[in-house]
Amino acid sequence: MTRTATREQLMTGLRQALPPIAAFAVGRGYVAGDTAALIGALVAIVWPIIDGQRRTYKRSRTLAALAARVPDDVAVVK
Repeated sequence: MTRTATREQLMTGLRQALPPIAAFAVGRGYVAGDTAALIGALVAIVWPIIDGQRRTYKRSRTLAALAARVPDDVAVVK
């Protein structure tokens, strides 16, 4: 099993666990229903953006490190 598969399984499990937790909090009166819906919507919108930015930053750092190791004469066009 790869690290990506494990990460995706963890995120799927989290997505499956959050609605019952939110329903429990609303049912007990810890959070209003509208507040729980707002928080859920914000997380659904913001999380993919943050995750995408983090992955892009990590990929660019990896490419920059690789470019620093490659000799300059490899990129010369004649």
